[in-house]
Amino acid sequence: MCGCVAHTCAPPQYSILNTLTVMFHSHASAQIANVSLDGTSDTLTSVILDILQNPSSYGGVITSITCTLLYDIMNASPQSVATVHESGLGGAFTSILSSGCVAATPELIMAIPNVIAALSLTEASALKVAKANPFPSMLRIFYSPEYAMPRSRALQGDMAAIFGTGVDEVIRHVPSLRPLCIDALVGALKKIIAIGEELKADEQAADLANIRTSPTDPLINRRTAYLQYVSNFSQLLEQILNKAETATSFISKGGIDLLLDLYQYLLPTDRNFLSNLSCMSNFSIAHLAHFSPAQSLTLTLKSIAQFEAQTVIKAVTAGLNKQFSSLAAASKKLRNLPPSDPSSPSSSTFEVNAEGVLNDIPRVGLHLLPPGDASTSLIANYSLYLKNIAIVEWHCSVLSYIIRNVSMKSDASSFARIERWHKELTSNDFETVFKKIAALHRSTQLETCRVRTEESYREREEQR
Repeated sequence: MCGCVAHTCAPPQYSILNTLTVMFHSHASAQIANVSLDGTSDTLTSVILDILQNPSSYGGVITSITCTLLYDIMNASPQSVATVHESGLGGAFTSILSSGCVAATPELIMAIPNVIAALSLTEASALKVAKANPFPSMLRIFYSPEYAMPRSRALQGDMAAIFGTGVDEVIRHVPSLRPLCIDALVGALKKIIAIGEELKADEQAADLANIRTSPTDPLINRRTAYLQYVSNFSQLLEQILNKAETATSFISKGGIDLLLDLYQYLLPTDRNFLSNLSCMSNFSIAHLAHFSPAQSLTLTLKSIAQFEAQTVIKAVTAGLNKQFSSLAAASKKLRNLPPSDPSSPSSSTFEVNAEGVLNDIPRVGLHLLPPGDASTSLIANYSLYLKNIAIVEWHCSVLSYIIRNVSMKSDASSFARIERWHKELTSNDFETVFKKIAALHRSTQLETCRVRTEESYREREEQR
């Protein structure tokens, strides 16, 4: 059907489909109507098939209400599920997902998990859904720019959480689909990280070329969209990973390490990062671990930790240890020390000692730095150091949040599990990391006090 005909017929189609949806939404009404997709209603089948095969022509609203009608029919009359697959309706729906023809309409996006659940009501139909594997395609919605701001508001509010609850219903009622879903979740996380790496490289290239971004710059739009990718996908994961078996499967696929790796890409690079810090209203008490996408990541890890506290604590500890190595390297670059300087003490606490790290930082505004390679290098090194500090801060925030949360929920009935994560806190790795955290905290406080007691500090702060 062509686009013009579809738009001309949209009002009566909407009314008719809406009426049928209301009828089939109640099992009793469906029995009274005596209409089902069992081969006796070819007209209804052909109408639904035509809409599902031409979603772009009919638009998101008509397609969404058609999907709602379809899963209401199957839920009211489970014997119709076989006919839905045999008539091609199931394949037409999964083709909408695989072809990327899902309109940026909240109602249509919310209907997707419900239709998948209805298409999997029987064992035979679940095998057909598994063969089609719609999960990678449906999750692509949450990291595609056409569904994110500034291009769309389709995923605003609680949309991601609602979608995640729907996916959780699917894998809870059809356990055979769980492995496919977990693989798709891990694959989507890897793609979001790849998008972050590409964005980071492009931002660094723009800074090296001394290109100043404006509010309408494509890089700004990509950064805005990326923050939404992480926030929305984290909310979706939080709803799906609220069962022990699902969380365990996700962990076995390396999901925790991917979540921990994701935070670094939430932060801009080089000059943009320093500008972001400079524009905070109270820089001395600001926290980069508590903005919305970071909090969403933290809540997702907390959701997993309620089942696998020891594993999460161990992963965060390993992540901190790795991050301290990056921080030590960034500190040496900022201090103009060679990576293997023989005069540098080898103690683990020196590697993260922040005392004197700001000695060579000019006491002028970022915009007043003279152009040239020296300034570009300084900005890159200073930004890298502060970014590593921010990543350490977030890891520490996650670790403390999880330990506090599992401690409050501990009881005698879970003694064996408590003993496991308690042992992790007494491990050599945790002790080493804790000493580095203490050393970093102490030295950053001393360095902050040193800078803030300089004679010109108050004047510079007022100017900022």
